[in-house]
Amino acid sequence: MLLAVARISGPARPVLAAERTALNLLCRLSGVATATRSLADAIEGHKAKIVCTRKTTPGLRILEKEAVRLGGGANHRFGLDDAMLIKDNHIALAGGVRPALERAKRHAGHLVKIELEVDTLDQLAEALAWAKDPSGMARPEMGGAQRTGLTMPKKVLPRIAAVSAGKELLTLNIRWSSGEESRVDVSGLIETFRVYEPLRRSPELFRQVRLGEYGTDIVWTDEIDMAAETLWRLAQEQSGATMSPDAFRHWRERKAYTLDTAARALGVSRRMVAYYEQGAKPIPRVVALAVRALELA
Repeated sequence: MLLAVARISGPARPVLAAERTALNLLCRLSGVATATRSLADAIEGHKAKIVCTRKTTPGLRILEKEAVRLGGGANHRFGLDDAMLIKDNHIALAGGVRPALERAKRHAGHLVKIELEVDTLDQLAEALAWAKDPSGMARPEMGGAQRTGLTMPKKVLPRIAAVSAGKELLTLNIRWSSGEESRVDVSGLIETFRVYEPLRRSPELFRQVRLGEYGTDIVWTDEIDMAAETLWRLAQEQSGATMSPDAFRHWRERKAYTLDTAARALGVSRRMVAYYEQGAKPIPRVVALAVRALELA
């Protein structure tokens, strides 16, 4: 069955000259609308919604977003300034979900919407706990999130009760809200990131470390801080409870594994293997144990 979508008239030369470009454009937009419709049909009857990315073909943003809408989807951001979107790399840099949300809230205007992308149920539970109590004072634990209908494992957020500079250079003595105590070597962080350069130059400034608000971070100045989750991960790595990114990378190199081979061996995605090596994601204990088992195989 043929369906006319447009009729044009005019001199033959310009019509023929524009014909191929117009058909290519229509085919692309039709493909976007059809793909959106297949996804929209798949979730019909649920509360989920199909939304489009702002990463459209240069020059075709308005047209492609309209094609998504005609296909049964909805438009998301048109530009970066429409809303704050916190993604996995932002969470990694901030040191966790709660620190990322707190920083975004501090800088967002009262009309600016903040959205968060999560990779795990734990991250979702942490985000919902923060949304219910941004101060963090009323809910030290995360539990099942009734608003989502999900049953989530309880998890105590790593919060800091007290902090002081250690006797050794660039070390911290930390007492956690659970009562545990850790000596954490932060020299790797301080020597890697430019933001910590003042701490490298001034041992006196480093000794001025103090507890941040709600115990979710430690601070030296308004521009220099470290998230509790980052420090907790370092404490776990340095105590041998889990594995460091360098140790993980050296294991893969010793085994001569590619990213894909390592991912298959561990039962995770290739992208997650890269995250582990970069330190962008903490290495779970179960993965660290699997690595040690494969090392012995």
